[in-house]
Amino acid sequence: MAQKTLVEQHKDNLEKAHMYFYSPMPFPKKGADGVIGIEVKGSGEHGLAFCSPSIHQDGHPYQIIGTTEPVVLNTKQAREMMQHINRICLKYGLEYFEKDSKFSRLKPMIQRVIINPTLRIPKGERHLTLLSTADSLLIRHLGKRKKTEEQLKDFFIQINDRLCDPEPLPENEISTIWKDALDFAKTIKQKTGDPKNIGGGYQEKSNIIEEASESIRSTYKFITIEESKDILYYKDGVCILGGEVLIEKEAEELFGYELSNKVLAEIKGHIMRKTYCSRTEFDADLTIINMKNGLYDIQKGEFKQHNPEYLSTNQIPIIYNPAAKPKLFGKFLSEVLYSAEIRTAIELMAYTFYRDDPYELYCILIGIGANGKSVFTAILTALHGHNNVSNVTLDSLINNRFAVADLENKNVNIDTELSSATIKDIAILKKLTVDSP
Repeated sequence: MAQKTLVEQHKDNLEKAHMYFYSPMPFPKKGADGVIGIEVKGSGEHGLAFCSPSIHQDGHPYQIIGTTEPVVLNTKQAREMMQHINRICLKYGLEYFEKDSKFSRLKPMIQRVIINPTLRIPKGERHLTLLSTADSLLIRHLGKRKKTEEQLKDFFIQINDRLCDPEPLPENEISTIWKDALDFAKTIKQKTGDPKNIGGGYQEKSNIIEEASESIRSTYKFITIEESKDILYYKDGVCILGGEVLIEKEAEELFGYELSNKVLAEIKGHIMRKTYCSRTEFDADLTIINMKNGLYDIQKGEFKQHNPEYLSTNQIPIIYNPAAKPKLFGKFLSEVLYSAEIRTAIELMAYTFYRDDPYELYCILIGIGANGKSVFTAILTALHGHNNVSNVTLDSLINNRFAVADLENKNVNIDTELSSATIKDIAILKKLTVDSP
């Protein structure tokens, strides 16, 4: 090697050496490890190299052996060298390409074999990223029933054509990268029976737990409630239950039969611990109403698009449209109420959308049968959505101390059949309606 390129050693340890060469593209960094000891520095940000005649910490100077002219690699040779280092690492269960932070952005896309058009591969990163992608794609999916070799190649070509800036790599380069990666993956499969079994268990050593946790979290926003440990996930502007099942389905999709129940439990545990949030942080702004198409600030009169950073479990099933006008509602109210009561009824309905009770109101609709009470409460329920309305009876609130729990996270409680029982103690009603500090 010293006859081909510049090599440095220090005499106190002839089992180690530094090799220098020029490359038209930067090599990804690799720190020293306790298995094979290979360290790679490809740019200034990766740290300094000790050069002759620097003194080693053990007291011996670094010495150049062989030639003093570093070799100059062409693009093909640089690519082959990177792949060679990567495959040595894979053989011993170490990460090289996959540990590169720039490549990590593509890992969820590779795992799902679905193009993410928001990702870009800029000039200067195209060669390395596509090398990483080809190896990872084939190691992960080759031989599985879901994707054929041709489908994987088509996906690889799509990544090059759609994500590379300012232009994709030439077809001949892409073909060479793919052929080389394919030969490697097939060779490994012939030796081990499965390309995942590189180094006696590559997939375990490359950390399924970390890969799955980060991949799933990069695709979905999860929130774990500290008080109950329920896992919610963000969808269409609102946080909903079902996060635990979603994690299980996504992990199964990514790793299939390689996923054990123990590993799955650890994946869920990692996601939970990284997404804890207090219940008090949900719907914290009392002036904001979460609607189907955005967030409306009733105090400022402003409408904004949904934002996953605004945590909300309370969304009403109404599409905000400032130009919308009621066609039949006014007519209905005029038929069932005196004219002096119509404004009061409308204000009472509007009041239920303010998630507080500063006026300490508890409203009762009075009237004999078939006079519009049920229609009125049905309209109110439809405006809020059934998930945001409770139907706990007044009798239950007074006589069943556990009934109050059903009011949690609800906008309004509607008792459609008011009991004729005598109310002897209204303490609970005071607690529910008084605006406590």
